[in-house]
Amino acid sequence: MTTLPDPRDRRGRRHSLVAVLLTAACAVPAGARSYLAIGQWARHAPQHTLARLGIRAHGPLGVRPPPSASTLRRVLVAACPGGPADLLTRLVSGWVSCRR
Repeated sequence: MTTLPDPRDRRGRRHSLVAVLLTAACAVPAGARSYLAIGQWARHAPQHTLARLGIRAHGPLGVRPPPSASTLRRVLVAACPGGPADLLTRLVSGWVSCRR
Protein backbone atom coordinates (compact mmCIF):
# COMPACT_ATOMS: atom_id res chain seq x y z
CA MET A 1 0.00 0.00 0.00
CA THR A 2 1.32 3.45 -0.84
CA THR A 3 1.26 6.31 1.60
CA LEU A 4 -0.59 9.52 0.88
CA PRO A 5 1.71 12.54 1.19
CA ASP A 6 0.42 15.57 3.05
CA PRO A 7 -0.07 18.30 0.39
CA ARG A 8 -0.04 21.12 2.95
CA ASP A 9 2.82 23.32 4.06
CA ARG A 10 4.17 22.37 7.49
CA ARG A 11 3.46 25.85 8.88
CA GLY A 12 0.01 26.52 10.24
CA ARG A 13 -1.24 22.93 10.46
CA ARG A 14 -3.69 22.44 13.30
CA HIS A 15 -4.94 19.01 12.34
CA SER A 16 -3.02 16.02 11.10
CA LEU A 17 -3.71 14.68 7.64
CA VAL A 18 -4.95 11.43 9.16
CA ALA A 19 -7.44 13.28 11.39
CA VAL A 20 -8.82 15.29 8.45
CA LEU A 21 -9.14 12.21 6.22
CA LEU A 22 -10.76 10.16 8.99
CA THR A 23 -13.24 12.97 9.63
CA ALA A 24 -14.28 12.91 5.97
CA ALA A 25 -14.28 9.11 5.88
CA CYS A 26 -16.75 9.04 8.79
CA ALA A 27 -18.94 11.88 7.52
CA VAL A 28 -19.52 10.46 4.03
CA PRO A 29 -21.17 7.17 5.14
CA ALA A 30 -23.20 9.22 7.61
CA GLY A 31 -24.79 11.03 4.67
CA ALA A 32 -22.50 13.99 3.96
CA ARG A 33 -22.37 14.56 0.19
CA SER A 34 -20.53 17.89 0.00
CA TYR A 35 -17.57 19.56 1.63
CA LEU A 36 -19.93 21.84 3.54
CA ALA A 37 -21.88 18.83 4.83
CA ILE A 38 -18.65 17.16 5.95
CA GLY A 39 -17.76 20.34 7.84
CA GLN A 40 -21.20 20.42 9.47
CA TRP A 41 -20.86 16.78 10.49
CA ALA A 42 -17.47 17.54 12.07
CA ARG A 43 -18.83 20.62 13.85
CA HIS A 44 -21.66 18.58 15.41
CA ALA A 45 -19.54 15.54 16.29
CA PRO A 46 -19.18 14.89 20.03
CA GLN A 47 -15.83 15.44 21.70
CA HIS A 48 -15.26 11.73 22.27
CA THR A 49 -15.75 11.09 18.54
CA LEU A 50 -13.27 13.82 17.66
CA ALA A 51 -10.80 12.23 20.09
CA ARG A 52 -11.17 8.86 18.36
CA LEU A 53 -10.52 10.57 15.00
CA GLY A 54 -7.22 11.98 16.27
CA ILE A 55 -8.25 15.61 16.75
CA ARG A 56 -5.89 17.07 19.34
CA ALA A 57 -7.11 18.87 22.45
CA HIS A 58 -6.30 22.58 22.84
CA GLY A 59 -6.44 25.02 25.71
CA PRO A 60 -6.81 24.51 29.43
CA LEU A 61 -10.20 22.80 29.07
CA GLY A 62 -8.96 20.28 26.55
CA VAL A 63 -11.57 21.14 23.90
CA ARG A 64 -11.05 19.43 20.55
CA PRO A 65 -11.94 21.90 17.78
CA PRO A 66 -12.89 20.07 14.56
CA PRO A 67 -11.41 21.03 11.21
CA SER A 68 -13.43 23.74 9.50
CA ALA A 69 -15.33 23.11 6.28
CA SER A 70 -12.77 25.16 4.33
CA THR A 71 -9.87 23.17 5.81
CA LEU A 72 -11.61 19.91 4.96
CA ARG A 73 -12.28 21.11 1.41
CA ARG A 74 -8.71 22.33 0.81
CA VAL A 75 -7.13 19.13 2.14
CA LEU A 76 -9.54 16.79 0.37
CA VAL A 77 -9.22 18.56 -2.98
CA ALA A 78 -5.42 18.46 -2.73
CA ALA A 79 -5.19 14.89 -1.41
CA CYS A 80 -8.00 13.27 -3.36
CA PRO A 81 -9.19 15.21 -6.42
CA GLY A 82 -12.00 12.70 -7.06
CA GLY A 83 -14.01 14.07 -4.14
CA PRO A 84 -15.18 12.68 -0.80
CA ALA A 85 -16.80 9.55 -2.24
CA ASP A 86 -13.58 8.69 -4.10
CA LEU A 87 -11.64 9.16 -0.87
CA LEU A 88 -13.85 6.66 0.92
CA THR A 89 -13.48 4.17 -1.94
CA ARG A 90 -9.70 4.51 -1.87
CA LEU A 91 -9.54 4.13 1.91
CA VAL A 92 -11.73 1.02 1.94
CA SER A 93 -9.93 -0.61 -0.99
CA GLY A 94 -6.57 0.08 0.67
CA TRP A 95 -7.79 -1.41 3.94
CA VAL A 96 -9.12 -4.51 2.16
CA SER A 97 -5.84 -5.03 0.31
CA CYS A 98 -3.91 -4.77 3.61
CA ARG A 99 -6.15 -7.36 5.25
CA ARG A 100 -5.42 -9.96 2.55
